[in-house]
Amino acid sequence: RLFLPFILKKNENTEDEENKYIIIPNKRYTSIMELKYQINCGVCWVGMLRNEDEFDEIDLEEIYTFLEEKMIYVVPVKKKQYEEYYIYYNNILMPAFIDNSISSDNEYNQNYNKYYSAFQLVNRKFAATLCTFADMNDLIMLNDMNLCFIPNALALRNKLNWRIGIYIH
Repeated sequence: RLFLPFILKKNENTEDEENKYIIIPNKRYTSIMELKYQINCGVCWVGMLRNEDEFDEIDLEEIYTFLEEKMIYVVPVKKKQYEEYYIYYNNILMPAFIDNSISSDNEYNQNYNKYYSAFQLVNRKFAATLCTFADMNDLIMLNDMNLCFIPNALALRNKLNWRIGIYIH
């Protein structure tokens, strides 16, 4: 699944506000954040909190603050939006890139507009989150095709001079 990049748990063993939550990373998160320490740069991560639905609104506000202090910015995406976004990415976009095929009788293509709209919406939400802290001096690296609409979403926000790299693996 593409719920990037981590799971967050409350640390029940401490009263220390600094360590109130525990970030449970995946390999991609770990390798990107390791760059922050190796080359001493302001690496940050923008992604979706996988287990966001386990917390109430008050906890989430506190969690977002906790994460931002660690240069982790959460994109607010509802579960249904994410599911439709992922259907577009995994079942329509990926086959077109990887297999060079698009099947018109594919059940997902019958609801193409719904899934395409969700894909655009999630990319616009990523762009909006980026605009809250990034500027034209930053290098924005986008991982894979699932974020390929972010440059367009940034252009629509007049962020035409931003440096953006997309790596597809």
